[in-house]
Amino acid sequence: MTCLQYFSILMLCAVVTRYQYAVATPVPFPASGCNLITVRLNVTNGANSHCWGLIDFSGCGGYCESYDIILPEPPYRDRHHQVCGFADYEHVETILANCHQGYSPEVFKFPKVTSCSCRECDPMREVCM
Repeated sequence: MTCLQYFSILMLCAVVTRYQYAVATPVPFPASGCNLITVRLNVTNGANSHCWGLIDFSGCGGYCESYDIILPEPPYRDRHHQVCGFADYEHVETILANCHQGYSPEVFKFPKVTSCSCRECDPMREVCM
């Protein structure tokens, strides 16, 4: 697993850790392009939740064009750094039906990525290196 792949999975986990403690299964990325990936996580609705379940979370993974060229005149650099990220998402709900005895199933709400694309890195949305 490369650092990029590991970092992408960590970012996906960071989105859901406010709800639960996540353990991700490594996902093989395609050789090129920016594509939807899926990671199955065991989730709860926070520290006081009495229900849990396995949820398939979606994210984006892959490789986008990037280069950095030194120039002899100002601005001295020609940079082009695209990142693979979500283009669109939807809000979905599922039921956490595995509950401790005496507790009712709970609704779990989360964002689901529906499409991915390569785009210029935006420091307001992600870490640009």
